[in-house]
Order: sequence, then C-alpha cells, then structure tokens
Amino acid sequence: MNRIGLATSASVWFYPAHAQMLCFLKRFRDEIYDLFLPVGCPLVTPVTALLIIGAGLVFVCSRFGENMAWVQTLSITRIIFVARGMTWNKGLPEIWHGEVWRLVSPILIHFSFFHLACNCFALWVFGTQFEWKHGPVRFLAFVVVAQVVNSLVVFELRGPYFGGISGACAAVIGFLLWRAKVQRVPGVKMHWFVVVLVFLDLLLTATGFGPVRSPAAHLTGLLFGFFIALIVTPAGRVQPIA
Repeated sequence: MNRIGLATSASVWFYPAHAQMLCFLKRFRDEIYDLFLPVGCPLVTPVTALLIIGAGLVFVCSRFGENMAWVQTLSITRIIFVARGMTWNKGLPEIWHGEVWRLVSPILIHFSFFHLACNCFALWVFGTQFEWKHGPVRFLAFVVVAQVVNSLVVFELRGPYFGGISGACAAVIGFLLWRAKVQRVPGVKMHWFVVVLVFLDLLLTATGFGPVRSPAAHLTGLLFGFFIALIVTPAGRVQPIA
C-alpha cells in the first residue's frame, strides 16, 4: 500500500474514533452539569484544582500511602510503631513546637487509589460549586478550618493514623446541602439522590460496610458544614429585625 493509501486508512480509523471521544467527553461534561453544577459554573476552579493535584502528587510521592516518612511528616503527630500496633506522644507536641501544618496536612494523605479517586471526584464537583459561589479565599479558609476541626476530632476518636480529604468534602457537601434543601438559596445545586448517597455512606460506614472503617471524619465534616451554613447568612438575604 502506498503512502496515500496509508494516510487515507489512518484518517478513516482516526477521525471517527476522535469524534466518538469528543462526543463522550461532551456527554460526560453535560452529565456533570446536569447532576452537580449550576448553570454558569466553570468545570473546575483554581483552589479545587490545586488541592486535587496536591493530593495526587503526595499519593505518588508517598508510594500510595506506604512510605512512612511521608506519612509521618504529614500526620497530625508522629506515629510510633511497636510490636502490637502503634502509639504516639500525648498532647500533640509537634504542633505545640511550631509544626502547625500538621492540623491540615492529613488532608493530602491517601492510602489507596480508590480512596483518592472518590475524594477527588467529590472535591471536584462540590468544591468547584462552593469556590465559584464564594470565591477562592473563602473556600480555602472553609476547607482549612473544616480540616482542623476534623483532624482534632478524628485524632481524639481514632488516633493519628488517618488521612484523606473526605472530611473537608463532607463539610462542603453539608454546607451546600443546608443551603439548597433547608434555606432554599437560589442557584445552589444539590440533587436529592446526592443527599440519599451521603446518608447511605454514613449508615454503611457506621455498620462496617462502607468504604472507610469509621464514619467520624464524614460525620464531623457534615455537621461542620451544617453549622457554618446555619450561622452565616446567605448572600443577598437580610437578617430579620427582632
């Protein structure tokens, strides 16, 4: 076969495949908007993208959560492994000695690809909506405070061997859920099937059938999101005068 024949054959194979891929990506984008993102919202926002990239890089650099040097550096406190498990110094001494990033850095630790993928997807679709509506500074502040609260609660309940962005994601979901379903704020998108999935996740996790072993992070994040949505007046609304 000559060069012209090869080029024609390649174009016949490539262009339909290329068109199918573009069609698939368009349908996927439309489904994401239909289910999760309000009209006018971008497909991704800067802080959300940076958090996803950061979690992915740490996952790779920590050899999928198995490199204990990385885990020790990012955990809320250093873990001491002993013959029958683990222990740690009480009182979070590293934080009191200036390593304050440890209150937030567990957000970047993930122990499996499934753990990372689920968290990053949730952060993408819900974090993007939050950041678009409230701006990158407020979104970042919300995530940081939510993670600090989550880290302290989970540490008290389970110890220092934990990680993941799911607590902060649950806080974002809780905030958006309260805005959409309780306060009925226009333009906030939260389908009822997502609400069902959230509570199903809590139920399965609490009974030992969920994707993680403890519902502490998810429940803490969800309640934190509810609380912030409750005490912060939605934009455009005026508090009634008593």
